[in-house]
Amino acid sequence: NTEIEDWIVQGLLENGQMEETIGFSKSTKQSHASSKTAGLFEWSQEIQLDSQWTILNTLSRPETNAQTTLSIPLTLEQNVQLLSPYALSTDDGWRVEFPKGKNTIEWTTVHPIEEQLLIEHTSLDDIPTALTWQVLCSNTLHCEFEGPPPVAHTTLNGDWKPTWHPYPGETLLITPTALMAKAGDTAQIQSLNIEHVLDGDIIKSTATLTINSSASQPIQFTMPEDSTIMTVHRNNDPYPFQPTQSLQLLASVGKETFTISWKSNQDGWKYSLPSPSVNLSISNPTIRVHHSKDASVFWATHAWSNSSPPLVSGLILIGLMALGLARHPNSTWSFGLWVAALLGMLHTGWDLGVGLFSLILLYHFIPSPSRWKLGLRLPILFGLLLSIISVLRTSTSSIWFWKHHDLRWYTDFATTLPTIEIITIPKIWITVPWILWLIWMLCSLGRGVLTDLQWSTRITSSSDDDS
Repeated sequence: NTEIEDWIVQGLLENGQMEETIGFSKSTKQSHASSKTAGLFEWSQEIQLDSQWTILNTLSRPETNAQTTLSIPLTLEQNVQLLSPYALSTDDGWRVEFPKGKNTIEWTTVHPIEEQLLIEHTSLDDIPTALTWQVLCSNTLHCEFEGPPPVAHTTLNGDWKPTWHPYPGETLLITPTALMAKAGDTAQIQSLNIEHVLDGDIIKSTATLTINSSASQPIQFTMPEDSTIMTVHRNNDPYPFQPTQSLQLLASVGKETFTISWKSNQDGWKYSLPSPSVNLSISNPTIRVHHSKDASVFWATHAWSNSSPPLVSGLILIGLMALGLARHPNSTWSFGLWVAALLGMLHTGWDLGVGLFSLILLYHFIPSPSRWKLGLRLPILFGLLLSIISVLRTSTSSIWFWKHHDLRWYTDFATTLPTIEIITIPKIWITVPWILWLIWMLCSLGRGVLTDLQWSTRITSSSDDDS
């Protein structure tokens, strides 16, 4: 092979003679300039501001199998150190080189710590580059930026790392500020459960606190007025206390549970249940109230998230349903009778109430007389009798009153605890009207059953006579 003006000629012998065939091919030798400009280079600068100010540079060139060395000059400011195995110091300054067959190189520059850091969009000789800036600010610093807006503030993993894609000539001025330490609470209340038991004129209350603390710290637990502390326990062990309104709890390092019990007196149907106060913020507070089964809660404080019944929305819905049913062509009941029927049926609870409502609805809208009506009256009567038995033996599951076993208020975070107010009424005041309603329904349907039986008997007798 002989190279002539960048061409390789094949088929020439040393004595100048030619073989039967000769071939020509272009030389694979590339010039320095063509190697530098072969495609777009990606240049990433990660600015790390911590105990040292460093910039991690990553330069990638397009994939190539060329076994050539590419040397790139760098422009460094004064007092800036360069760290890289690919960096060389020459008479013209620092240069970084791509070794043969390597497409990515890295180098690090260490900058002096000053009040501000200025980053400029610089070019690498005449190589076309796509530059990316990323700033990684230490947890002990607050960084402010002046320059083009970032294209993203976080990475795909959720890490805070502002990112820029600057244009030539753009600059970014970074101003780091040290965060000042501030004294704070060394203890926090992870959960607080307060339970009030309404036992006649005496209210028995219990508060259970779960505290996490990184240091021994006293916690002020102020009791409500006119209350008497009964017992105090720490991790189920008795804890010494003075019978005063303010109780001091000493939280040790770690996780501890305090249980405080107290009582207070109150008369009447309206109960006011003030909560204790704590000198710490409270996570996951919950307040529960247990009352006598002989009373029903007619109204209670609507604070936080609570288990209040849908009283207003339920009454509006019943009014609209009763109006539509009363206007139906086959309805024999007036608007007031439908309201009374719906109130009574829903007072029996969702399970039995919805079943009774469905049967009564079918019964009213089937043309009379009909054998289907007689068939529907019997299960309706059975359901009403079952309701009477349930109300005499157990408490109802009415949707109009707060449930006895689920009277609670809760939230995620609170600094103060509300005062819960409750109005109770004797359960007999609800039971007697409901039993009267059941008797009215039984009598109304009972008369219809007798009428349908007489009609069915006449139909059967006429059929026998015809046969």
